[in-house]
Amino acid sequence: MINLHNHTHYSVLDGMCKIDELVKRAKELGQEAVAITDHGNMYGVYDLWKTCKAEDVQPIFGIEFYHKVEGDNTRYHLIAFAKSMNGLRNLYKLHQLSYLNSEVGSFGKSYPILTYDMLYQHKEDIIISTACVGGYVPKLIQNGNYELANATLVEMKSHFGDDLYIELQANTLPIQRKINTQLISLSKIHNIPTVLTSDTHYIYKEDASVHE
Repeated sequence: MINLHNHTHYSVLDGMCKIDELVKRAKELGQEAVAITDHGNMYGVYDLWKTCKAEDVQPIFGIEFYHKVEGDNTRYHLIAFAKSMNGLRNLYKLHQLSYLNSEVGSFGKSYPILTYDMLYQHKEDIIISTACVGGYVPKLIQNGNYELANATLVEMKSHFGDDLYIELQANTLPIQRKINTQLISLSKIHNIPTVLTSDTHYIYKEDASVHE
């Protein structure tokens, strides 16, 4: 079993997993691959590749984009992974475009912003998932907008086909169970596979208080 949603210290003020420790822990647990999905950046890609090569573990290069949809000022989350070197190049291209489209948020923090148009223009060899409760489709479900959630998945599948996954998570958030139930229903309706992840920000449960 491989976790596909990990935040390293490159997710500044959010993730605290050091890449070398993350890879070594995954190997201890018998996991054959390690993914990183840092917020809005791919700065950990080289570190992951170098460490995984030394530990004989397969690296999975990903990113959790901030993205917006037309007519909506909310910053949503979207997970994307590279299927190949070509996919990695496309992720880097999207990474670049998102920073050129960045906006300033609270406390002067800059957020790189991706749009669906950007994503669809550079989608080749990329796998995407609907992300956590901060994803666009999960938020639509949370707000009771099932019709738009349904339409969005139809559109996404038309572009990504079998490279689209619905992401489920098991956590203590009160809304998560409702979102999971609806996501499972939508996955059956549209024949979109699901993937179960843990939105990891630290390696050991004893680190929770430190992370907080």
